[in-house]
Amino acid sequence: MQEEERESKPKSNEHAEGKRSLLFIGLFLIAINVAGNLGLFGGKGLRHPFLIAISVPIIAFCIAVSLFEDQLTRLMRWTIGPIGHILLSSPEIEQRLRVRYQSEFRQLEFLGFNFLFVEGETFSVFRFPLLFPALIALTMRSKGEVTAIHNGTSFLAAHAIFASGDKVAFCHPNGLGVKIHTAFRDGTILLTKNYGDQTGYAPIVVVQSMIENASISNMWAAHQSRLGELETKGMRVDNPITFEAYAEISRSENETGA
Repeated sequence: MQEEERESKPKSNEHAEGKRSLLFIGLFLIAINVAGNLGLFGGKGLRHPFLIAISVPIIAFCIAVSLFEDQLTRLMRWTIGPIGHILLSSPEIEQRLRVRYQSEFRQLEFLGFNFLFVEGETFSVFRFPLLFPALIALTMRSKGEVTAIHNGTSFLAAHAIFASGDKVAFCHPNGLGVKIHTAFRDGTILLTKNYGDQTGYAPIVVVQSMIENASISNMWAAHQSRLGELETKGMRVDNPITFEAYAEISRSENETGA
């Protein structure tokens, strides 16, 4: 696989999905331990006290995340470390994306979007022992993301990046849904997506959360409508259609900017 590497900047990545995975794993481990001690697996019961030792801290961590979202979100981002953004020129990766997101490719091209490039987000595999990065990687794989190991040291998630025909918006499908971005000259970012909620983003991000799995055509109509409203208030689009511009939007949208 050949890649052209560009600037590397940090960004959060699916931390909410990771928290849900942590909670599920903790509850699952406790359930297995309780069932085993009750003898539900037959015989004298399957006793694994170490499962409690693992699962209780996981659940406690998730509860703490719910109570102290800002502080622990920063901690989780620290466990992941810097996120690299690289421009990929791999026919193999591109073909995997076209197969995985063939429906999204068709819809976007029908709406006048043009495929631009493949962007890869990377973080170090050496952070997997911190648990949360490993859960992020597993979650991406479970959602059908196109992933790979980059240079033997980094976990890579590849994204197909599109631009609208009028060159005012980027769009990319991923394992959770679809995102559409537009950047403005004052630093504001308009984000329309069809999954998740509106939390976890920097104050500069104007988030429109559509209903889950809303069609791309409805998303694009809603995005254009909100874009028009912002432009009537005097805001001007600043959205050069380049890899660097997309990487900057991707980096800037997270809550802490770190």
